[in-house]
Amino acid sequence: MILPTLICQLLKEKSATQLLRPADFAVLSECILEKTGERLSVNTLKRLFGTLAEVDPTQTTLNIIAQYLEYPTWSILQKELEGTNSGFGDCPDCIFPKEFHVGQQLYLVYSPDRELILEVQPDKTCKVIHVNKGKLYPGDFLRIESILLNAPLVVKEVVRGGVSLGTYTGAKEGGVLMITVIS
Repeated sequence: MILPTLICQLLKEKSATQLLRPADFAVLSECILEKTGERLSVNTLKRLFGTLAEVDPTQTTLNIIAQYLEYPTWSILQKELEGTNSGFGDCPDCIFPKEFHVGQQLYLVYSPDRELILEVQPDKTCKVIHVNKGKLYPGDFLRIESILLNAPLVVKEVVRGGVSLGTYTGAKEGGVLMITVIS
């Protein structure tokens, strides 16, 4: 599970960090320890932000996050934020590849100097058509639920040459800077 964007923003504000670098997560870990008396590891925090492979956090971990944000429990935090964190309608900074037609291409830009062109496939995966730097290769197939502007690119699965490479997170620092539908 990756934390909702609003909760990530609250954690950034409270810890006075951007949570982009490993040192930022170490600061957040110490802030949480000071406030709650409980320690969350840097790797646990990175997983919650999608910069390491995603895992389901324990209820205890979620409650510690809530307590750091001055809510008694995770469920109360979620209920409190529902009014400001949800709503019906378009998400102008978010795209969902499964909603695109087969063959449509998406152009993504993220730091440092990374570019991707993805093509939607019949099974709604995205095939890497072009890459400028980075760990992905042309011909890779990506299972992506959504792409959010100014957030990391979280890929549920990368398949290369018929072999699953697992999850992938790109744009860890600064997020996806530009999303353009090019065809």
